[in-house]
Amino acid sequence: MHNIGYRISELRKQAGMSQFQLAKVLDIATSTLGMYETGKREPSLKVMNRIANYFNVTTDYLLGRPEKKMMVLKQLILKI
Repeated sequence: MHNIGYRISELRKQAGMSQFQLAKVLDIATSTLGMYETGKREPSLKVMNRIANYFNVTTDYLLGRPEKKMMVLKQLILKI
């Protein structure tokens, strides 16, 4: 399972954005975003919500939760 920094980095890259561009959108310092992406720091709930809203994902996705949930749902469907 990937950490939140990895997911932020992947979302940013998929959107074709630089750290500077995303940091500006989120109203945080570029160095702060860099620390999030490298796992040296974790975003506050407020910033995590901004990230989730901007990329149209859930905070659960950022935290890495959907993979497990999706596996459980697939197992349940297969049993039906």
